[in-house]
Amino acid sequence: MSNARFAALDGLRGIAALAVVIFHGVSGVLAGDQLIHAPLAVDLFFVLSGFVIGYAYDEKLRDGRLGFWGFVRVRLIRLYPLIVLGALLAGAVLLTRVGFHSVSGLLGAAVAIFGSLAIVPLPLGLFAPSGYDTAVYLNAPEWSLFFELAINLAYAAVAPRLKSSHLIALTVVGAAGLIAMYAAGYAGYPEWIVFLSGFPRVLFSFSAGLLLCRYRSSVAWGKNPLWLALLCIGLFVALLLPRLWPKDDIGFTLIALPVFVLVGAHLEVGKRATAIAEWGGRISYPLYIIHFPILRLLNHVARDRLSEGGRLWALAVEIPAIVGLAWLALVCFDEPVRAALSRWKPRRQAEPLTAAAP
Repeated sequence: MSNARFAALDGLRGIAALAVVIFHGVSGVLAGDQLIHAPLAVDLFFVLSGFVIGYAYDEKLRDGRLGFWGFVRVRLIRLYPLIVLGALLAGAVLLTRVGFHSVSGLLGAAVAIFGSLAIVPLPLGLFAPSGYDTAVYLNAPEWSLFFELAINLAYAAVAPRLKSSHLIALTVVGAAGLIAMYAAGYAGYPEWIVFLSGFPRVLFSFSAGLLLCRYRSSVAWGKNPLWLALLCIGLFVALLLPRLWPKDDIGFTLIALPVFVLVGAHLEVGKRATAIAEWGGRISYPLYIIHFPILRLLNHVARDRLSEGGRLWALAVEIPAIVGLAWLALVCFDEPVRAALSRWKPRRQAEPLTAAAP
């Protein structure tokens, strides 16, 4: 393909990040899982990550041009600055709830903030104030980054010996785990079991992304910007639709999401559409990582001041504002920090600022 940046995949990543923001915004107002497919955007991120990392690093890791620790450094530079920003924002929001007068509350907040900075899952209910949502991270989206980094480390360790037959086996094992997970459901299970369910999700999705990369065709399937628009609109609608039948998450994850990536990887678009799609790819990670603490703070402030309907209407203002803040976080913090850190190592190991998914 002439477009090595896979602009359509950037567009898909931006749409998926926006769907997650809408999901958390709506679920913060309405009880229950209203937009049930939106959390599966995380699985799409994993597929995209496998594809993009495979494209950028598979050959380099296999032929020795890039070593394990060089790869680890590249990934940490890509991911960690915004992890720090998200953890600090979430910690600041927690401190507004804890206050500064309780020693035990401050110590608990410090432990919770440290857990997020270290990307270590913690039983947040032990450290957060009463009524605070129980989770394993102060910044909920960080849980997916734990699995992203875990699969990245595992991949880099075995990449020189990782054959396509091994990838097929790993994809099948991950799919079997996903089927078992969805068949069992989540209701009533302890939080740590729900957390561990991320392993089959990332194993299947990341392995599937690597396979799609290895077996991609060099022939473009479509060159009209309309195809990109239809693909992104289709993903957005699919992520925000409620379930069409019980447990349709299985088919959505195992079939629909890899198909979106497969089609997106074979589209070529003009300069204007490429610029728009690449912008979506650039903003997707900061939007994903900073939106949750901001929404949590806004929801807490509005809870006693607005009706349920008023809070839903407020999202029409809050979500564009969060997009703007994510852009500022990108251009004023993330990209300058990554550029500075990247200068500390050989240029050939540097990762493009817009590459790789959250």
